[in-house]
Amino acid sequence: MALARGHRWLAMLESGEAKSLTEVAEREGIDRAYVSRMANLTTLAPDIIAAILV
Repeated sequence: MALARGHRWLAMLESGEAKSLTEVAEREGIDRAYVSRMANLTTLAPDIIAAILV
């Protein structure tokens, strides 16, 4: 779930739907630090992501 959220929030930033992590956090009603941590998960190596999903 965390990986999916991270990818969705990163896509919001890349598409221009949101201008910052702070804006994403405000829209979702959660802490900006949490959004940042989940977005950072999108940079993990593919083998690590595969291990998490198993």
